[in-house]
Amino acid sequence: NVHLRRQEMLNDITDTTAYAFLGVTLACARCHDHKFDPLLHRDYYRLQSFFANLKIVDDAPVLPAKELAEYNAAMEKYKQAAKPVGEFNQSRLLVKGSHIEHWLNGEKVVDASLDDPSIGAGLEKRWGKASPVYQLLTKQPKKRCPISLQNHNDEAWFRNLKIRPL
Repeated sequence: NVHLRRQEMLNDITDTTAYAFLGVTLACARCHDHKFDPLLHRDYYRLQSFFANLKIVDDAPVLPAKELAEYNAAMEKYKQAAKPVGEFNQSRLLVKGSHIEHWLNGEKVVDASLDDPSIGAGLEKRWGKASPVYQLLTKQPKKRCPISLQNHNDEAWFRNLKIRPL
C-alpha cells in the first residue's frame, strides 16, 4: 500500500527529527496525549506537516554509480552465500595482522587488508580526519582485543561460538 508506506516514512522522519533536534521521543504523541508531556498530539502533526511536501523515492541513488555497483556486487556475494531465514549460517572471520577474511557457509565473501588506503579514505569521508572516531579506527596500534557481535536491530541468534588465536 503506497499511501501507508508514505505515512510510515513521514512518521519516521517526524520521530527522528524530534529526537535529534528537540531531544524528546515524540512517537507516542502520534496517537494520544500524555497528561504531563509538553508536546501534544496536534503538535506531532504540526511538525509532520512541514515534511508533507517531500517526495519519497525509495530507489534514489545515495552513492555515485561506480560505488553503488561495487556495493551491490559485494552484497550479492553475501546473498548467494547466506542460508534462508530461519536457518543458521556458518561464519568464519580470520584476522592475521592487517589481513582479514570473512567466510560465509564455506564461501569467501571478504578478502581485504586493513592497511588498504580505501579503508582509511572511507573512514575519513564518514567521520572526518579530526574526529576521535577516525583517530581511534586508524591510528591505534593493532592488538589483540575483545570481539563484539552486533545484530543491528534485527533478531539474531548465535550458537557454537569458538574464538581462538591463530
